[in-house]
This record gives sequence, C-alpha cells and structure tokens, in this order.
Amino acid sequence: LKPQTHKVSRGQLVVLPSRSLLVDFREGERRKGGKGREVMVISADGDTIEVYDAPHLSTPCCLAEATAAYSLAHLPQTYMKQYNDAARLVDQLKARIPKLVHYADEAKCTLMANRPLGDIEIVIPAEEDKKNPQQKAIRLWLHQKKCTLEISRYSGKPVGSNGRKDFGEWTKKVVALDPGFVFAAEDEVALDDLERLAMRHLSEFLRICDVANSLQDRRDGAKPA
Repeated sequence: LKPQTHKVSRGQLVVLPSRSLLVDFREGERRKGGKGREVMVISADGDTIEVYDAPHLSTPCCLAEATAAYSLAHLPQTYMKQYNDAARLVDQLKARIPKLVHYADEAKCTLMANRPLGDIEIVIPAEEDKKNPQQKAIRLWLHQKKCTLEISRYSGKPVGSNGRKDFGEWTKKVVALDPGFVFAAEDEVALDDLERLAMRHLSEFLRICDVANSLQDRRDGAKPA
C-alpha cells in the first residue's frame, strides 16, 4: 500500500512513509465503551509492534516514544485481536488495488494486490451498438483463497431515440470451484457462450499471473537481506 490514510469502520489505518502501519482503532473502542487511548504501529514486515499512548482523538498521534514494543511472537493477547483485525482490513484494501492489468481483445483482466493469492477480475463490457436490442456484459471475480467465482451479468437496452440510456440490471451468482479452479460438471454445462468466453480469458490470465508472480518471487529472493 502507498503512504496514505484509509478510513475504516473502527477508525483509521495510516500507511506511513516507512511502510509501517499505524493502527488507530480508538474511535471504535470508545463507541463500545472502552478507553480507546492507544494506537499501534506495525513494522513493514509485520514482525514488530509498538504501542503508543494517544488519549486525545482531536490531536494527531505523537509517535515520539513508544510505551511498549513487542515481537509478533510475544504480542500480548490484548493487542493480538487488533493486529489480526488490521491484517484483515489491509487484505481487503489490497483486494481493490490493481497489481497487474492485461487488456485482451474483448476483456480487461486485473490481478489485485492481496498476495499471496490475489483476487482476479475479468470484465467484458457491453458493446455500444444501437442496433442490438439487448446489450450484455459480464464480470468475473475469482477469490483464489476461497476458491469461489462471482459471475455478474448485465443486461440492458441501448440508448433510445430520446437520448436516455436504460441502465439495465445486474445479476450475480457465486460458484464454488475445485482447488484447481475447475467447475463442477453440472456448473460447467450450465455456462452460456458469454460465460464460456469470460472463462477462457480467466484461464489465459491465470497463466500470465503465474509467470508474473514467479518473476517477482525471483526478484524478491535476489534482494539482499
């Protein structure tokens, strides 16, 4: 993640210039009746956690001197829940940040940044054809960690003679996949032509992602410790 502040339901996550993560859940804790007077700073590698006293919500956090510091292996249970919640929220944020984008003939294919198994989006937009009485689009969202595939379909009419566009309707279904991202036989038989086209793009893009991830792993392994 780039250095910036992300507002979340419990407060905020701040990615610092050092790539460390400031976890500020004080607001959410106070809503639940807690004291809400501490923030955590998690190192970029996730292994070191520093705790700072920050009793005033209205003033910026002062990170001059930590009141406590822990390695992840020795993090007290008091802070472990916040650590895990922050990790989950970061993963959700990364799932919306493109890491790799590939433009095929009919589709836009995107690998998200939530490693090690990033989500993948395949979008085939509707064609802008006024002669076509029914425009169709499709969006696939592959959750690699969960082995599930969201198939969202759009159906709508082109711009009418009055110049107003019919925004149409989106429908969605979720399909469970085998570990190799393979459909069950009954689900595969039920696919229509547009869904099969999107699945071909997904299959091709998965191979591209495998190559890109292998190259990155080699670069990361070659970096000095």
